[in-house]
Amino acid sequence: MIRHCMLGLAGALALSGTAANADSLTSKMDEPLRAALAADQSAPVTVIVALAPSDLLARGDTVAGRIASIQESGDRILNALPRDGVEVVRRWNGVAGMVLHVDLAVVPALVAHAEVRSVGMELGAGTGNLAESLPLTGFDALLNDFGLTGAGVTVAVLDSGHDTDHPDLADALVGEKCFAEGGAACPGGEDSAEDDFGHGTAVAGVITSNGSVAPQGGTTDADIFSIKVLDSNNSFSSVVWVVDGLDFILTSGVDIDIVNMSLGTFAAFTGDCDNAAAFTTVLANAVDALRDQGILSVVSTGNQGNFGQTQAPACVASAISVGSSNDGGNRQFDPFGCGTGVAPADSPSCFTNASSTTDIFAPGAEITTAFNNGGFAFWHGTSFAAPTVTACIAALLEADDTLSTNDIEDLLENTTGATVSVGGNVFPRLDCEAAVASIPDDVDTDGDGVSDGVDNCLNVANAGQRDSDNDGIGNVCDADLNNDCSVNVLDLGLFRSVFFTGDGDADFDGDGTVNFVDLGILRAAFFKTPGPGADGNICE
Repeated sequence: MIRHCMLGLAGALALSGTAANADSLTSKMDEPLRAALAADQSAPVTVIVALAPSDLLARGDTVAGRIASIQESGDRILNALPRDGVEVVRRWNGVAGMVLHVDLAVVPALVAHAEVRSVGMELGAGTGNLAESLPLTGFDALLNDFGLTGAGVTVAVLDSGHDTDHPDLADALVGEKCFAEGGAACPGGEDSAEDDFGHGTAVAGVITSNGSVAPQGGTTDADIFSIKVLDSNNSFSSVVWVVDGLDFILTSGVDIDIVNMSLGTFAAFTGDCDNAAAFTTVLANAVDALRDQGILSVVSTGNQGNFGQTQAPACVASAISVGSSNDGGNRQFDPFGCGTGVAPADSPSCFTNASSTTDIFAPGAEITTAFNNGGFAFWHGTSFAAPTVTACIAALLEADDTLSTNDIEDLLENTTGATVSVGGNVFPRLDCEAAVASIPDDVDTDGDGVSDGVDNCLNVANAGQRDSDNDGIGNVCDADLNNDCSVNVLDLGLFRSVFFTGDGDADFDGDGTVNFVDLGILRAAFFKTPGPGADGNICE
């Protein structure tokens, strides 16, 4: 039971034996908590506690080590507090923090603990941050302006597996295989990739979540072939198991368009590592062979905060190596020690690795995506920057499946104006809208600067791909006001009701007013199916 007591801020700090350090301890509390202490508030409070585990960096960035470090740190903090003044509300495994319900009298001892980074009553209500990272990288336009969803593209995700029952992801799974620890870490057998950690599910969510539980992924119709190469601790003891997965793709005849590997070795390398060691040579051989088959391998650079080296296989020259940037959104927790609050968009994440072989950056902090058991979770890491790039490649391939691997890499890296500066180097930051809009095409029928392959209105210039009702059909070609896939008397009735108004949907030509010019467009489309061409062809 929590004891209720009243104690002012200064008195509480003095009683805790920390009066001399009151200023430094106060700085570890947020303003609402300081105000509650100063007001002698009697009711217990719920606080969020950011931890600073003493051995977190010594454990490296392995998931198992990280979890152990965080759990042991939390135990030490809780054991130092009175039992009847503290109620544990939530303890996280991979995030260095917890939520406690505490008497105010306990707060000074809590704040004074060396492994407490900060304590606050503000619990950070908000929205999932794919809602920040995807618009920043142009994914909203893929659907709204280009109608691209990754349909017909299959991504092999080499990871910890796939939550096969997840409502966001179940319909995306088209195949499974497990090579984790040579089959020893395959609880469902070699033909099952059921996720027993959650990392692979989260990665798949960034690519293709349908948005029913977690935020919507970048390409909601892309398919996933899940290849489990990580065990229940999200680790692998040898790159042999990763190479097994790549070899399966190369030799089994499965239909794969892109490979995503949000994983890496503990060893890191400066520049290309293709011949640095035997295991990197084997990895390079596999990645090169996939590229020769027209399959790009997208790989995360790793999370050691090393601005001069990357892990393998990201350091393989022919891989698309992806570092992590911030998306400009609010971070409730940063498990790698970067702090909380708003991080400027296109600043490098403090944990990212980067080197001369790194190809591109994409947002990787803070990402909300699918998690095991049908849920969602908050993640940080280059692991979530890589699938953002993978989703963009899926959109590019849907738009033009004749693009070569070199074409795709060029579009990713050379069509964006956004950059990230890391370690004295400047890297491109993904802008998928710009990449799609720059797909080479000799045909631009209406001369509006958008190639026919991705134009949502082929025969009439539609500035900015204007699509006010977000159905993938440009307004100049979309007189179907009630979206029943036919322009008919019902649409004429709706049009008449907004005549001489500024209604955006019925203002087909975008001049700001629904008038006789728009009526002429409607008449020309009468009894036809809306779509980008003269006769319509994408309304479903």
